[in-house]
Amino acid sequence: MAGDAVPYGYFDKLASGVRSGEMSFLFSARAPEREQRNTPLVIDGARKALTLKRDNAVKFGLSRAKHRALLPGLESLIALHDRYGIADDWQHRTLICDGPLVLCYFNSLHSRAFTRRQRMVYGKVVELVRRRALLDHRLAGASACRATLDAALETLGRAAFVLDERGHVLHANALGIAALDHDADLVTRLQSLEPGASAAFESIPIDEPGITPRLLVLSRTADLDEVADVVATELKLGPRTRQVLRCLVKGEPTKTIADRLGIADNTSSTTSPRSTGGSASARASSSSECSQIGSCGRGARRDHSRSRVRRRSSSGRPPRHHHAGRHLGG
Repeated sequence: MAGDAVPYGYFDKLASGVRSGEMSFLFSARAPEREQRNTPLVIDGARKALTLKRDNAVKFGLSRAKHRALLPGLESLIALHDRYGIADDWQHRTLICDGPLVLCYFNSLHSRAFTRRQRMVYGKVVELVRRRALLDHRLAGASACRATLDAALETLGRAAFVLDERGHVLHANALGIAALDHDADLVTRLQSLEPGASAAFESIPIDEPGITPRLLVLSRTADLDEVADVVATELKLGPRTRQVLRCLVKGEPTKTIADRLGIADNTSSTTSPRSTGGSASARASSSSECSQIGSCGRGARRDHSRSRVRRRSSSGRPPRHHHAGRHLGG
């Protein structure tokens, strides 16, 4: 904010009044009207904001009801301006926003009407301030945006890549990284992609102001072996359990898994043997099932003996306990 000779004490009192809610400006603080976002506006004296004419109200995007709700805060603001002798000064101000979020309030005060040259200079300065404020805001939230992107891509249940304008892979989810490791030619195929032109991949262009173009690429189908490998790696499962998991995500019955891998049926059983397919719930479902698989291979015989004890107990006869080849009890 700038003016002819505004004392610094004014800014301290203004900031304090706005924070406390005692003072308000000529816009809705939570979500400024669209007509006022990133648009330089001229006000011929703050005092006139109290009796806003219909044409000006339309220019500011304010209905009568909204303007009436702002009046108490405006009266306090103008009282402060009166105290410093600037209530009738002309204002050239801009709400610098990122969407509905106000990044900063840029205002210039002058005792006379702004000249054409002053307006031109103001417009150029505002654009520079807007770019800097937008950059600072996005850099401040970059780590949170990256974490959000990672979480979103991981829930897709299929390989996902973010490419730059030359086709270089900037980012990939866990399934995408696994696909790159297994397929040496995948990078070349990704670099030759055009938006929406591939049967194997779905590509979505990302073109936002202030950043270089990006391309989000999603595989149209999920490789279930890769899904199982990613989950197994995250859960630090052994080779044998990994084999069971690969069969589970394909929806194979536990008896089929047991016959194929040469283990007891009880070892490969789960609470709900179902196909996870390539859906977004595949990884969570597989993780739940993996935690109940138990140890394969070496633990198969132990699990089988436990199931025999449980079956005998359920038949009404007390279970037999063995120790050094002798019966104890029963």
